[in-house]
Amino acid sequence: MRKLRFPSEIAYIAGLAMLSLGTCLMEKANFGLSMIAAPSYLLSRLLTKTVSSFFTFGRCEIMLEAIVVMLLCLIIRKFKIGYLFSLLAGIFYGLTLDMWIFLFRNIELTTFGIKLIYFLIGQVATAFGIAMQFKSYLPPSAYDFFVKEASKYFNISVPKFKTGFDITFAIISITLSFAIFGFGHFEGIKLGTVIVALINGTTIGIAQKVIDSCLNFYDVMNLKG
Repeated sequence: MRKLRFPSEIAYIAGLAMLSLGTCLMEKANFGLSMIAAPSYLLSRLLTKTVSSFFTFGRCEIMLEAIVVMLLCLIIRKFKIGYLFSLLAGIFYGLTLDMWIFLFRNIELTTFGIKLIYFLIGQVATAFGIAMQFKSYLPPSAYDFFVKEASKYFNISVPKFKTGFDITFAIISITLSFAIFGFGHFEGIKLGTVIVALINGTTIGIAQKVIDSCLNFYDVMNLKG
């Protein structure tokens, strides 16, 4: 089968849109989010409850990614163009996340089966979103970019640093959940979080194979930096 030529820059944007869609669907299913998405979700729950409805899930995601990028700059004491692209990607992701949540706002999931379908579709959309981003030279999300650059700076292997990073976010999520909903009440971090952690690598790998079977990527611009 002849492959369709596809711009890597468009793949990057499409990947972010699919990733935000997947997060929206998984939030709607209420089975739990990834350890990376959970803190901004819980932060939005806290701030909308105590401060203002301005602090949506997407806006809190933008805020958190911006903090991660600024923290990276403070750690390595320099700024690279890739940091800017990572921040812009976070803004796009946050805005599209709020857009998907708005579009799905009136849909009620009344049965376990429907919730499970939403969760699974969300996981597939997330996997394809990440796989599409891998096809571009543009930097990954602020979180993955932080892991990549900070692990290099501290001379720690990426897998080890990533594990510590994920554990930190899990602790933050659990702390926020207990602070908002009461001790022992888990929101954001649920069974679905564990399932995502176990199958994410596999589903991303399958998504990459599917994408590679039908698309041939090329760079329109050279924005590396």
